[in-house]
Amino acid sequence: MAAQLPYTALLTAAELVRDSVNSTGLKTGSDDDVIHQAVIDTTSLVESYLGRCVIVRPHTQFVAAYEWERIPGDSQGRYEAWARQWPLVEIESPATALIHPAQREKFITTSPSDMEIVYFAGYRRVDQNLDTLQSVTDPDDDEVTPLADLAVLPPLLPGAIRGTCLELVLHRLFQAEGKQFGTGQTRQQIGSGNMATVQQADRTFIQRTLKRLSTYRHLA
Repeated sequence: MAAQLPYTALLTAAELVRDSVNSTGLKTGSDDDVIHQAVIDTTSLVESYLGRCVIVRPHTQFVAAYEWERIPGDSQGRYEAWARQWPLVEIESPATALIHPAQREKFITTSPSDMEIVYFAGYRRVDQNLDTLQSVTDPDDDEVTPLADLAVLPPLLPGAIRGTCLELVLHRLFQAEGKQFGTGQTRQQIGSGNMATVQQADRTFIQRTLKRLSTYRHLA
């Protein structure tokens, strides 16, 4: 079965082919299945490292009364609590919970209590607009449109996350093609006093690349 690219993927096949600057022999159309599977797997890898979702999704989060903290010096007597997913895009319920005006990682309220907050959080790719997001279907049930009620356009995916995904996908594809991206050089002694440069897989490439996204991680 062909690998279908979900709306939550961090890249499209067209983006990868364009930004690889002819460094691979892959072409959109004929090689979409290979590219899509690599993007799907890499998206999962990036989200696993970050500990959160990236492209906008609906979420439900229970916030206990004790999690709300008074905002120091706030003239309206408001409280704040951390969102499990961010950036916050839109809160569907309850009406007593709002998005922090300056920090899209936090909820605010004037009525701190146990709450089950239903909200949308995440970014969008540059090719996604509100209409396309509202019409996407659940990959497991094409009768379900999880973003149908989304009314606010999410912010664009940060270049750092997109660029990291691009590098990791290319790393995977280049290794499959036997190319050198994601390899390193070592100097080894051959015989008496002779040195040789040896190309070998850089086993730390993936982790070093992911670490560039450490500021986007969920650390709670």
